Amino acid sequence: MNSLEKAQQCQDRIKQIINQEYNKWLDDAYRYGKAMLLKKKPQDINHLKAKEILKQIVDEEDTFIETNYQALIHLCDLYLTDLCEINDLKALDEIHPYLTQLKDIAKSQQSFWLLVEAYSFQAKLKLITFEFKEAQKLLTKALDIAEKYGQILLAERISMEQDELLNEKSRWETLEKSKAIMAERIELAHLNNQIVRMLRKRVYLN
Repeated sequence: MNSLEKAQQCQDRIKQIINQEYNKWLDDAYRYGKAMLLKKKPQDINHLKAKEILKQIVDEEDTFIETNYQALIHLCDLYLTDLCEINDLKALDEIHPYLTQLKDIAKSQQSFWLLVEAYSFQAKLKLITFEFKEAQKLLTKALDIAEKYGQILLAERISMEQDELLNEKSRWETLEKSKAIMAERIELAHLNNQIVRMLRKRVYLN
């Protein structure tokens, strides 16, 4: 039995429990798990279904905050995948509201690492549309927050991101002139690494 089959088996068990006695937390976990299984499948229709489920989760006011947070990150990831595949900037318009929600969560929970990561993420989105000054401003904002709240390691990383932006500026300008595809821009901005890093942490870890 492979990992996907094991995950589906676990999903089936959760569904049986929910059918016997409804539990909001378990229902969130079940739907989130279903979305993750769909996300791992290659067909576009599966990704579309995953988005629909995740959107339902984040739109509900009583969703457990960690589930909400994870769902928001995965939505950003799915739309980044769209951006790579269709090379259409409209996918970016879908991501921005989710970043705003992530910042709202960070502020309400005083999760300063998340607030810093959200600004860093936003800076990278500006970078892939060649808005260098805006990207620099957002990284400065991220660094200010990290330093203010004692996020030493995070501050060091953001400082490195600032240096990298300056060092790579000529390369970015070349990409802009050549109208490079989104996949190439996203790779240079290390957006996928940011997604992985954010998924590994929890909202309550300040």
